[in-house]
Amino acid sequence: MGLSVDLKKLILPTYNETTLFHWSIIFALVFFFNVDVGSEILFLIQIPVDIRSLAIYCFFFCFFLGMFLSFANVFFKRKISVIEKYLMFFFAVPLIFIVGIFIPFEAVFNTEGYYKIFAYWNLINIAIFALYLKGNQGNPDVHEHVIFDDCQASYLQIIIGLLAIIFLFFYSRNVLNNSWVVTMSICSLYATNVNNFITNLRSNS
Repeated sequence: MGLSVDLKKLILPTYNETTLFHWSIIFALVFFFNVDVGSEILFLIQIPVDIRSLAIYCFFFCFFLGMFLSFANVFFKRKISVIEKYLMFFFAVPLIFIVGIFIPFEAVFNTEGYYKIFAYWNLINIAIFALYLKGNQGNPDVHEHVIFDDCQASYLQIIIGLLAIIFLFFYSRNVLNNSWVVTMSICSLYATNVNNFITNLRSNS
């Protein structure tokens, strides 16, 4: 019975404060170690100042502030304010779109090899997530805690997750020579599926 529950945890994606922490690390690694992604974002930020650019500046300001909060929140055991929740949500939603929709379609047309199956898995994750939200539309607690669930991860779990993400990123990128699309997909699956599975195994042991 316990094993079936653990396998369910592996298959079903989990979105909580630890997931957002992992995503902040993954995005930072992609931004700094992939020239195409980093230069594209810097190009958008450096466009001439007008109404459109101000909207872009506001978006990236809120996005990166939400990213910072997602990284820092796991180290401080405190209640998250409403403003912080909105900023972290502002970081999470674009990442969910990138990981679950953009990357799978990018993998179909511009990625070769068996590893791109990880990108498709992320698409399935987002579909499951969307169905879960739709099925719980009348439950306000689900929408309140589905992203900001306080899983109270220990500092050891945080460090292990951090090291695992860094290892997966550079192993996929430098050893397997995967594109950033596949690399980000592999790391994201660790964040949404594998980490929660490992955490539950440890807690049940």
